[in-house]
Amino acid sequence: MSTPDILIIEEDKSLVRDTNSNAILNTDMSALEQYRAKRNKEREMLKKVEQFDELQSEVKEIKLLLQQLIAEKR
Repeated sequence: MSTPDILIIEEDKSLVRDTNSNAILNTDMSALEQYRAKRNKEREMLKKVEQFDELQSEVKEIKLLLQQLIAEKR
């Protein structure tokens, strides 16, 4: 597989057009790293929210079981 021929897009020097596929590609590696860092941060936040929701559900279940135990003792 050969290296694709590219054309620089005049409006934005970080954008190039692959002449083989006609796709527009972003060559700004800094922007890519920023995107990846943001995506990873969002994934971690979503993971923490899911863990919190699971913990909250388990606490509700424990509370219900304790209430049932107390009601049985009466």
